[in-house]
Amino acid sequence: MKGIAMKTAAALALAMFCFIIGPPAAYGEDIVTVPILTFIGHTGYLRSVAFSPDGTKVLTGSYDNTARLWDAEAGAQIRIFTGHADVVFSVAFSPEGAKVLTGSADDTARLWNAATGAEIGTFQGYVVAFSPDGTEVLTGCHDNNARLWDTATGAHVRTFSGHSAAVRSVAFSPDVQGC
Repeated sequence: MKGIAMKTAAALALAMFCFIIGPPAAYGEDIVTVPILTFIGHTGYLRSVAFSPDGTKVLTGSYDNTARLWDAEAGAQIRIFTGHADVVFSVAFSPEGAKVLTGSADDTARLWNAATGAEIGTFQGYVVAFSPDGTEVLTGCHDNNARLWDTATGAHVRTFSGHSAAVRSVAFSPDVQGC
């Protein structure tokens, strides 16, 4: 598994930047470009990337207003998630990998079934994170707030206010099990 994750990480780096930089020029060697695997499909720049918990899939968000699910080993596109009206800023996998979450500059976060591509729910926010147990979603919003949501019901659980600007990143502590 570790070898696959390492290979996949290198492949993803190539997909995002299309090259690997070799030894520094200070050593008198040329910069080396070595394509390993290319993920082709987005029509805009990539904005966000996440690996599935088992390392077999990659989820990308783009300036083309879509998120895409990829086979990490082959680089093949599995699914396109459409519905956002603006850049997909943030993407995340649920802890078990069965669901994906996308956050967009249109200030919507969408929860999707990874296997079918069906939309499960919509929340307010443009940056996203799953709780470690997958029961809750945290979103950051343009209105300077972070919000906690219940993934099963879609209900708003709590608002974290007091920020002086848009909340641009959210995360859970790994030892938190529901708030």
